[in-house]
Amino acid sequence: MTRMHKHFPITAMIALLTALLITVMPAAAQLEAFDELMDQAIDVYFEGDYQEALDIINEALASTDDDVARSFALDWRGWIYYILGDDERALEDLNEAIDISGDDADPIYYVDRALIYAIGGNNREALADYELALELDSSYAFNADTLVSTDSFDFLIENYTIANDARKDNYIILAFRGTLYANIGSYDEAIADYERALELNPSFTVVEQALEDVRDAQENGIEPEFCNIEGTGVIPLLQYGVAVEGSISSETPYELFCINVASTPATIEARMTRERGSLEPVVALYVFGTNLAFSEPTTGDEATVEAEITVPGLYTVLVGREDFEEGRTTGDYSLTVEITGAGGQITLLPNGSAS
Repeated sequence: MTRMHKHFPITAMIALLTALLITVMPAAAQLEAFDELMDQAIDVYFEGDYQEALDIINEALASTDDDVARSFALDWRGWIYYILGDDERALEDLNEAIDISGDDADPIYYVDRALIYAIGGNNREALADYELALELDSSYAFNADTLVSTDSFDFLIENYTIANDARKDNYIILAFRGTLYANIGSYDEAIADYERALELNPSFTVVEQALEDVRDAQENGIEPEFCNIEGTGVIPLLQYGVAVEGSISSETPYELFCINVASTPATIEARMTRERGSLEPVVALYVFGTNLAFSEPTTGDEATVEAEITVPGLYTVLVGREDFEEGRTTGDYSLTVEITGAGGQITLLPNGSAS
């Protein structure tokens, strides 16, 4: 048996073993192990144990030589260094994440690097990185129409709030959080974040228009394009009598929308029509996760559902196909929701009340 010299550095031994494991372990297994470690690191981060999160990310980085995976981990490690106030290390990690990604760099890497530049007063570099992110993905625009996915809203709000609490007043974080608030109609919070962002950097002119748009929406009672429903997340807000279009596929067996019922009693009718394909449409109404009404099974072009509403508030409309995940039909659809009350058709006014 060959014995290792007692003075062989333990760090060198770990590096050697890690290199051997990376060489031997199949790429798919590497990435699976990496994903598990990163999920664990992110969970620990949200629990507030930043050092443990860093340790796990370091382990994840040592587990793979895949550039895409490594850039993702470096971005997260840089973000945590930023939270901890170690801007030098944060910038090193973000630079490396962008360098190894090349032309495939995720725009969020530029956004995160912009945060580091901004907190250091390097406004020119910060805005240049923001512009790069915007070129790569227009959804980084600061306006009330920015798309916020169902799964990401609460995550982003919490993450930006953690960052703002840890490193007070970064105008880019405030602008992003303001946009998230604007998307769901939390106009007071959006205005406060936008105004503070402009106080910190008056040259951040892209936020001026966003602030003007939100003030206009608040003054005129304009409905937001999204709503945030507990247990569901952020989903598009429907306007009564206005058809929306979408597609149902194997990857997307159903979609969710919300409606605002401002005056009761009222009757809601949702009508889903197959426009193309083999789709067997299904439509349902929910509130707080409880099914109010479900359309009857059909092999025709149209499914309708009706429900009596006695309590004002936000309600969820689900559209999909027969058997949902187990179903096989696919195609395009249109959806229209109508509402009537004791006095006839209810028209929603700009402020969300009804007549």
